Amino acid sequence: PTRTPTATNTPTPTPTATHTPTATHTPTPTPTFTHTPTPTPWLPTPD
Repeated sequence: PTRTPTATNTPTPTPTATHTPTATHTPTPTPTFTHTPTPTPWLPTPD
């Protein structure tokens, strides 16, 4: 006769909670000043 299994496989239970991060990353603040380059004197190109 065909053998009857004595037990069925019990699937792994689904987790009851997901992980909630405790804090989000605070990005580095943007500098309050921008770099002003030194003006380049305008030189006319020789013909």
